[in-house]
Amino acid sequence: MRAGFYTGELGNIQMLTIREVAELAGVSKATVSRYINKSGYVKEETCRKIQEVIDKYHYVPAVGAVNLSKQESNTVGVIVSEVNNRFYGDVLRGIAEVADANNLTLMLFDTKGDPKKEARALDILQQYRVCGVAISPSVDYVGNPTGLELKTKLLHLDIPAVIMDRGQDQLPWDMVLFEDYQSTYFAARILCESGCKNLAIITGGTEGRVARDRYWGFTDGLAEQGIPLKEEHVYQGDFTIEKAHELFCDLFHGEDIPDGILTCSNRASIGFLQAATECGVELGKDIQVIGFDRLEYLEYLGIPYSCLYKDRVQMGKTAMQLLVNRIADREEPRNITVMPYQVQLCKGNKWDIIPAE
Repeated sequence: MRAGFYTGELGNIQMLTIREVAELAGVSKATVSRYINKSGYVKEETCRKIQEVIDKYHYVPAVGAVNLSKQESNTVGVIVSEVNNRFYGDVLRGIAEVADANNLTLMLFDTKGDPKKEARALDILQQYRVCGVAISPSVDYVGNPTGLELKTKLLHLDIPAVIMDRGQDQLPWDMVLFEDYQSTYFAARILCESGCKNLAIITGGTEGRVARDRYWGFTDGLAEQGIPLKEEHVYQGDFTIEKAHELFCDLFHGEDIPDGILTCSNRASIGFLQAATECGVELGKDIQVIGFDRLEYLEYLGIPYSCLYKDRVQMGKTAMQLLVNRIADREEPRNITVMPYQVQLCKGNKWDIIPAE
């Protein structure tokens, strides 16, 4: 945001720089900067001249300029992968609540899962001298060349940071994570105990740790129950509605249709439900499903959808509180908070909440 001034005609607003303020007041840029930022002595008469220019032209200092001069800020960066995903919407609600309570301003970036957008966001945060960042990485920072570049860029910011939802043990920052492995291990047991013997999974791919942990938790859980997972029933998705819809349409038009399935993201669940409806597959009768995250509107419609979920708003609150604590004390030991999962199990027209084990 640059400064602006009003020329006298309604709606005719132009941009005024700090250099122009200095010229109009007959002083140096450094003097104007000291006056605006309260960072040094300025004579009373000089203050009056500068303020007259500011009042006359409705000058507002650029936020970036103020931050650069002070080398500090009360602004926190927040970087997420899908701002239009209900999961991140709820996380942001929690973040905003804690930020407001601590008089912090949020600067939000939506990377859409694109590492280039994440890199650009980190560059902007550096320019604005933010005091911290909460980030859900677009890719793993470990074992991935692109992720390593992003990790290095974040390290060079040299500010407090909290990794949300997609962390790894080798990273140096505070983290708020989810029990990905444990939750899908438990989901496998639930499906088996409900009578399913021919199971399938749609993953989020194999490159990210979250997707891998959810896959291995499910396969290990099935192995514990003595039920194998067929290779052809492992569907490599990408956490999107479109890919899940495509894969499940192919599945439902085949001959070997599973009687139970795990969908590894809320968007994959939507794609699955769309395909099931189109293909005439009835949930709870033809196939059992456990998905990730609650889809509340399905409960209103009475659709028998079971899910694994965490308190998304609380995850945001926890992440921001960790960041506030880290900003206050950078010498504290690293904190890794694991959010417990719950299972919302549909039986007929009723949903039972099963706590984590």
